[in-house]
Amino acid sequence: LEAARADKGVANGTAQAGADDALHRAQAQAAAAEGRLAAAQQEDKETRAELTAARARAAAAEQALQRQQEVLSETQARLDRSNRDLTDALSVAERMQVERVQSRTDLTAVAAESEEAKAALAAARAGEDEARAAADRHQRAAEQATAALE
Repeated sequence: LEAARADKGVANGTAQAGADDALHRAQAQAAAAEGRLAAAQQEDKETRAELTAARARAAAAEQALQRQQEVLSETQARLDRSNRDLTDALSVAERMQVERVQSRTDLTAVAAESEEAKAALAAARAGEDEARAAADRHQRAAEQATAALE
C-alpha cells in the first residue's frame, strides 16, 4: 500500500509537473498569440490609416480633376469665341477686299470717263476756237463789206 501510495505520489507529481509544463506552454502560446493579435491589430490600424489617407488623396485628386475640367471647358468656350471672332473678321476682310476691288473698278471707270470728258472738252475748245476763227472771219468780211459799201 505504501509503495502504491508512493507510486501514486510520483505519478501525481509527474502528472502535476506535466500539467504545469503544459499550462506554461499554453500560457506562452497564449501570450505569443496575444502578441501576434496586438501586432495584427496595429497593422490593421495602420492599414486603415493608409486607406483613409489614400481616400483623402483620391478625393483631392478628383476635385483637382474637376477644376481642370472646368478650366478646360472655359478655355474651350474662349477658343470657340475666338474662332467665331476670327471668322467674322475674315468675313469683314473679304467684304472689304471686294469693296476695294469694286472701288478700283469704279475708279478706273471714273478715270476713263474723266479722260473721255477731257477729250470732249478739248474737242469743244477746238470747236470753240474754230467758231471764234470763223466768227472773226465773218466779222472781218462784214467789216470789209461795210467798208466797201461806204
